[in-house]
Amino acid sequence: MNALRNRDFARLVSAHAVSQLGTGVSELALPLIAAVTLGASAAQVGLLRAAETIPLLALGLLAGVWVDRRRRRPLMVASDIGRFLLLLLIPIAAWQGWLSMPLLLGIMTGVGALSVLFDIASLSYTATLLDGDDLVDGNSMLQSSYAVGAIAGPGLAGVLVGLFTAPFAVLMDAFSFLVSGALIGTIRRDEPAPGGKDGAPPRRSVREELAEGLGVVWKTPVLRSLGLSTGLWNLFENARDAMLVLYLARTLGATPAMIGLTYSAGAAGWLAGSLLSGPAARRFGLDRAIVIGAILVLPADVLVAVAWGPPAVATAMVGLGFFLSGLFGPIYDVNQYSLRQAITPLRLQGRVGGVLRVIIRGTEPAGALLGGLLAGVIGLRGVTWLAVLGPICAVLLVWFSPVRGVRQMPARAGE
Repeated sequence: MNALRNRDFARLVSAHAVSQLGTGVSELALPLIAAVTLGASAAQVGLLRAAETIPLLALGLLAGVWVDRRRRRPLMVASDIGRFLLLLLIPIAAWQGWLSMPLLLGIMTGVGALSVLFDIASLSYTATLLDGDDLVDGNSMLQSSYAVGAIAGPGLAGVLVGLFTAPFAVLMDAFSFLVSGALIGTIRRDEPAPGGKDGAPPRRSVREELAEGLGVVWKTPVLRSLGLSTGLWNLFENARDAMLVLYLARTLGATPAMIGLTYSAGAAGWLAGSLLSGPAARRFGLDRAIVIGAILVLPADVLVAVAWGPPAVATAMVGLGFFLSGLFGPIYDVNQYSLRQAITPLRLQGRVGGVLRVIIRGTEPAGALLGGLLAGVIGLRGVTWLAVLGPICAVLLVWFSPVRGVRQMPARAGE
């Protein structure tokens, strides 16, 4: 892969891998803090999940404008340092005895706000470091870096929670952001100043720039179709994922170690699947690879929903479902993600990325809240069936859209 020869991009990949390792720990530790340490209800656990993504709805569009007005790398470093400081409050509060659900929700809302800024800046920065066919390979490497961290993260979380309790396991996540910020700070490539060669600040208002980003997404059928399809997928998937720890622990009787292994299985599948995205696009065409990836995830989600038997057997079925979902999901995700970057001019990467992120990730808090509310009506197992609707919606919206017919990665859009 040519992307691997880019040393600055390699540093970015390493930063993502380290932070994902810590995030994998918190993904298990935070629901356990809420459910076990603080005795939270299913609805409160869903609210905790939503707290990390609600800031996207409030800040996503404005963050896109801000990212296009500034150099991306300093924003990413500052976001990492901020997330480190916020997460550090959780073990301190537990140690001092004043950890509570309102505090936990406030901390995760702050972490979510900084994550919005980091993710949009990272998306734009990747498009600056890479171009053309390297985008697919580069995004595949980023997904692989996520998976490498996520493989070890949940399993490590099970051990850390058992040894030090869940609040202190979050320390791993806090320091991972500190390391990530340090790695990104070592990137040497000069980033072009926003606003032209002289670096002059944009003269247009925020409203005008935001309207331009919204207009590009709405008037570009490929961007609009991919945004809606992925957003609906996330809506239903997050309804399940918000209740996943409770489903595994209460319905299937899984131990924390078993739960950690299921997450690791999904990450292992994602690691393998991220390497298939490029070859799949070259073999079947970009449009067909996107559709095939979504179709193949469907039976994996069904397997998670129908898991039964003794805890070890049922958890193993969920782990297999996660592995298969991780194996095929990147074929859809990496290719649609790369296509969006390729057809977006560099000067609009922040705004278009912000708009699409609101559409795609903005459904996550709604999904988390939906899962928490429906758990009391249709049960935890019933909620897991909602995830099956995600890939179905993605297949239909992509198939009946202009994405169908885009066989090869297009050249960079003109400025």
